[in-house]
Amino acid sequence: MHTQQPITYEEKSIKNTIYIFFWTISWGATFVFASAAVKIWWPESTAVLVAAIATHISLMICVIIAHWKWLKGLDDLQRQIQLYSMAFTLSVTWLIITLLILLEGVENLPIGRFYSEIVVVVMSLSLVFGNIIGMRKAA
Repeated sequence: MHTQQPITYEEKSIKNTIYIFFWTISWGATFVFASAAVKIWWPESTAVLVAAIATHISLMICVIIAHWKWLKGLDDLQRQIQLYSMAFTLSVTWLIITLLILLEGVENLPIGRFYSEIVVVVMSLSLVFGNIIGMRKAA
């Protein structure tokens, strides 16, 4: 009779990280497809656009669930660091979005074309920065 070995913390962490990676890459691919659908098929083919957006939203929900499972699998200290980092990222994101909205009215700043790029870069950097701060405080 074959008994299954218990899963270690490291194995569970690796499994959850791969799970997040898979769903994030899939979601990113649908983002590219949905963006192309808007530019290519709008307004001629709303069915393709609706399908692309529905797929994107569905996979986005899977990414959220994957992150939720990943957070549940962390130990208490790592979970606290990640939650504080996510809160920091959310705060910085709101700050940047409101700043960009205020700067939109400035005549010589071509910010409007780069909203999404600016927000994504700032979110990524603030998440990394939040993790670094959390890890340094924990050490």
